[in-house]
Amino acid sequence: MIYNGWTISKELYACIKDTLSSGIILELGSGEGTKLLCESYTVHSIEHNPQWIGYAESNYIHAPIRQYPDYKWYDIDKLGFLPDYDLLLVDGPTGSIGRWGFYKNIGLFNTDVPIILDDTHRPEEKLLAEVLAFEFQKELTEYGTDKKFTVLK
Repeated sequence: MIYNGWTISKELYACIKDTLSSGIILELGSGEGTKLLCESYTVHSIEHNPQWIGYAESNYIHAPIRQYPDYKWYDIDKLGFLPDYDLLLVDGPTGSIGRWGFYKNIGLFNTDVPIILDDTHRPEEKLLAEVLAFEFQKELTEYGTDKKFTVLK
C-alpha cells in the first residue's frame, strides 16, 4: 500500500483500527485506501467515479454527482437503502466538488456511530467537522500533521 495525498494516511488507518476492531464501514469516496480497509472490514463505498467501481473488494454504490439547487453531491436517488454500519468515513466526494452535501443529507445516515472526516486540513472540511460536532453534540478530535482528519464520537 502506497500512502500518498490521495489515500487515507497511516494515522487514519491506525485510528480506524483503534476505533473498530471488526465490523462494517460505510465510506463516502473510495480509492487506494479502500483496498486496505477491505482486508479487515466489510466495506460499503459510495462512489461517483466509475473508474473506481470494483477497484477493491468493497460493496459499491455508484452514485454520480448531481447538481442540486445550491450544491453538488452524490445522486441521492442512487443511494437507496444504506446498510447498517459501525463506522462512517467521509472521504468524498473530492474537494473540488465539496462535502457539504453530506450535511444537507445527514438524515440518510446513522450518526450514532463514530464519524471520521478526512482532509480536515482544508478549511471547508474542518468547518464541516465543527458544525457536525456542534449539531450532534459529539466530541471532536483532530489528528495528523499535514494531512489531517477529524473523529467525531
